[in-house]
Amino acid sequence: GDPLFEIDSEPYEAELARAEANVSQGEARLKRMDADHRRTAALVNRNAASGADLDKMQGDFDEARALLDAAKAARKIANINLAYTRVLAPFHGVVSRRYVDAGNLVKADDTTLTSIIQVDPIYVYFAVDERTLLHVRRTMSEGQFETSADERVRFRVGLADEEGRFPHEGTINFVDNRVDPE
Repeated sequence: GDPLFEIDSEPYEAELARAEANVSQGEARLKRMDADHRRTAALVNRNAASGADLDKMQGDFDEARALLDAAKAARKIANINLAYTRVLAPFHGVVSRRYVDAGNLVKADDTTLTSIIQVDPIYVYFAVDERTLLHVRRTMSEGQFETSADERVRFRVGLADEEGRFPHEGTINFVDNRVDPE
């Protein structure tokens, strides 16, 4: 939830204002069309207007309702776009360097602003050679692996410069069946 970047919101605020105005205009038109439709229906009941007039009023009313729905959808999109002008951290983690500076042009879905790495919990990805994989499968089938309460296989890892043998404990929650071609 911490703010990371703020993108100029003025064009998006203007677009939202235009969308709000279109919704207001659509509501007013729908209200008028509803009143016209009711008046025409009353005139048809007194044989003072034709069925064609009522059909036209019904069509105008349906068109006004559809235009109002479109205006409401445009307003929703404008609200979403405005919300995207404040880039917030989606989770707790460590932020990398920024890739853009104030004044740089940012293109949606194309410009990397920064990266954020989750550190708690941390996920470890590693490749296993064939000999180790066969050993692990054999010992698992013999029931020699320690599992956690939810039956996940437990393991220990360590970084090259850490004291002690594999000081960090974890569980395996996914095994990919893909073979690395290199």
